[in-house]
Amino acid sequence: MKTFLIIITTIILTIVLEVALLFGYIWFKDPFGIKAFVFPSSQSVEVGGVTQSTSQGLLSPQQETALKNLGIDVSAIPSTIPLDVEECLVEKLGEKRANEIKAGAVPNALDILKGKSCLQ
Repeated sequence: MKTFLIIITTIILTIVLEVALLFGYIWFKDPFGIKAFVFPSSQSVEVGGVTQSTSQGLLSPQQETALKNLGIDVSAIPSTIPLDVEECLVEKLGEKRANEIKAGAVPNALDILKGKSCLQ
């Protein structure tokens, strides 16, 4: 009976440790962008008493966070989308997905990989 309790306790502690490690990995690496929803960052800065948005009006705060998490400098993104770039994105992503992103949907890693060539 004592051996049985030791085995059950070991199994339970192993499962608890694995779950804790999984949550730690998800929290610190943030592969799903969870921190942006739990702790939304302010996307504005105060310059000379005037509050200005860090985005140029094209990106939602969630889109900026997603791009920053993928290592893309959002300050390098143009303030307007040229027609040829928009056509390229529609070609690469499809019209439906391109319209969703223009409406404020957060691009996932696959969208960014597909459309990266359009932005260079």
